[in-house]
Amino acid sequence: GAAQIYIEMLKQEARKLKRMLAITHHEALNIVAQTADWNNWKAIKIEDEMHARNLINHLNWLKQSAREHNPDNPLLWEYKRWQMRQTH
Repeated sequence: GAAQIYIEMLKQEARKLKRMLAITHHEALNIVAQTADWNNWKAIKIEDEMHARNLINHLNWLKQSAREHNPDNPLLWEYKRWQMRQTH
């Protein structure tokens, strides 16, 4: 279902981030969760199918926004946005 798709989308992003930053898988999962507006990876709670679909839409919107800001490396832009939020 949509919940598994959402989780897999986040895991794919984490794998890319792990390679890009040479960090642990656990760190990458937490950062990706936080860029998707969760406190951390373990905080992800999907209520039902409709909630999962809304989460996928939100994640796709975040990715599109990142592509508009940095077409060459949208993941880097998302990471920098996350970093800025950590300092404020």
